[in-house]
Amino acid sequence: MKNIILILFAFITVNAYSQCTTCDITYTGSGDSNINFSGNQTLCITGNSGNLNINFNGTNNTICIADGVSWTQTNGLNLSSGTTINVNNGTLTSGGMNFNGSGSSINVGGSGVLNWAASGSNGNGNITINNDGALNFTNAGDQSFSGLILNNTGTVSKASGEFKLGTSSVVTNSGTMNLADFESEEANSFSNTGAINVSGHFYNHGAFNNQSSGTLSVGSLHVGNKGVGKEFINNGTVTVNGGDVRFEGPGINNGALILTSGSNLILEKELSGTDGYVYLENGTSTISGGSFTGTQGFYDANNPSGSEEQFDSGNGSNGSSNPTTTNALPINLLYFKGHQLSNEIVISWKVSDISNFDRFEVERSKDAISFERIGLQSLMANEVYNYFDNDPIDGQNYYRLKLQDLDGTFEYSKIISIDFEKNSEYMFFENPTEGQRVVINTNIQKPVVRILDLMGREVNFKMNRTAEGFEIMPKKYVYDVLIISFNGERSSFTKRAILR
Repeated sequence: MKNIILILFAFITVNAYSQCTTCDITYTGSGDSNINFSGNQTLCITGNSGNLNINFNGTNNTICIADGVSWTQTNGLNLSSGTTINVNNGTLTSGGMNFNGSGSSINVGGSGVLNWAASGSNGNGNITINNDGALNFTNAGDQSFSGLILNNTGTVSKASGEFKLGTSSVVTNSGTMNLADFESEEANSFSNTGAINVSGHFYNHGAFNNQSSGTLSVGSLHVGNKGVGKEFINNGTVTVNGGDVRFEGPGINNGALILTSGSNLILEKELSGTDGYVYLENGTSTISGGSFTGTQGFYDANNPSGSEEQFDSGNGSNGSSNPTTTNALPINLLYFKGHQLSNEIVISWKVSDISNFDRFEVERSKDAISFERIGLQSLMANEVYNYFDNDPIDGQNYYRLKLQDLDGTFEYSKIISIDFEKNSEYMFFENPTEGQRVVINTNIQKPVVRILDLMGREVNFKMNRTAEGFEIMPKKYVYDVLIISFNGERSSFTKRAILR
């Protein structure tokens, strides 16, 4: 009996949303198609309908499309302030709408469809679209919207032409958006926790934030420079498929930026970030007036020996310098990085092309200004060196290398920063990995582990304990990138592993 009541309650709830319950005017699909509103009235369309001649007198009028009903309005609608259109689980095909005043909205239910054929939105007021179903922009050309507030949990599609967001536009996406080309011209805000797929170009002038669970897949990426509040921020996963990535404006990358199929990276402004990663498959990277800063990792598949590998520390305190070549000395410094390991900090660096070189001096500072020597490392036959700082400063530690030649000539490396917390939980692994095996160094004894692919799907894996921590491998399929959630009693880590 209890189950019957629950099913009945769900049925009533769904149908209450999809049906039109209170109607001042009813159109059944036939008869007089001239509709005159007088304000605060509801029109219920209960039968399949073509064009209606609607006079929007007064404000706060409502049009309700009944469940399963299709309304095709190829003629434009001139909506007054506060107009609401409830598509519910029906279908509305619109040739265009003109929004006067403010507060107008369109609500699309989970089985509803809104087909928008016009070139965009016109008028002096904003329009809010709450889409739980299917929103299709069907014009083959470009469609531009100003004052659009879009809340999408369903599917948004535009198969051809550019979808452009103008001034006063705000988008929140937790569903799926499939677009041919996209431009955020002046959007106030665009927050993504779902999936956005753009087959062509993604041109960003507005504020865009790809959240940690968000995925963005584009043909090419161009970040413009509109100043503070209009940055491109990535906390999730961005994949670029063949086209170039150009930062003419600043970007913040705290997630994974993956350039595939020959995509090139051009930095004309700063690309900063914390614990992010840039993966360059087989393109080129060019710094032209920009910079690559923060604690991001960088991996160039064309030149793995000259790429930086990322380590993940327990308190989110990785330190790494960009791949660096020292030209004044007979030595190449390929990377310089560090991480917390238990109650020490491990500094690592790799060199090549050694000739007439004398020694390395490890220097530390608490303010990145005044440095003191804490270690001396003579030249050895190997290319990779490690130094253990067993008495680090509580809080921020800054390190640099002094590279000294036999004739006394020297040069400094870039400075790296590592935040140290005694007795903290830590977790790190080398990126990229060797094959499909992720070797995790950690002091967490009983971690709670969850692994996702780039589409947010659960990945079945096996995990074995090792002397340093754990070894994780996917059970069935071969992956390029995995998102690893690794939680201890006091700390939580979410890291992206690039598998090769």
